[in-house]
Amino acid sequence: HEGLRRYRILEGVVETIAPELGQPRAVLAHGGLVYYTLPKQGRVLRIISPDSFTPELVGDFSKLGVFLEDLETDGEHLYLTVVTGDGPGLIARAPIAVGEVGGPVEVVVSGVGGQPSALVADEGCVYWTERESGSVFRAKKTPQ
Repeated sequence: HEGLRRYRILEGVVETIAPELGQPRAVLAHGGLVYYTLPKQGRVLRIISPDSFTPELVGDFSKLGVFLEDLETDGEHLYLTVVTGDGPGLIARAPIAVGEVGGPVEVVVSGVGGQPSALVADEGCVYWTERESGSVFRAKKTPQ
């Protein structure tokens, strides 16, 4: 399906948000904002208001890989698993403070297997799974 969808519980209505942006993959709600990936474009966007249909760019990860798989936040950065398509994947991040639109994208760790998948973060580390091997990995959140 094209566009991000939301369901308004009280009205019982499904709405499509920004249908022109393609097919979102991962979605994350945090701090009243909704973050989502556009994996084929390599971009992460956010909806800044429940009544807004205009997305805001969080980061352009397209130079790092070919597919954004999952996202997670620690409240300061948005972390993503990135499949590169021609070698080991990586974990990358971008700041999420309002006003830092399209902030700097940083590689946290590279060489994380061909298809890094699910991702979580805690106070000091990120953890992810690797689809091909079924392994679970951990790395410090500070970029290499």
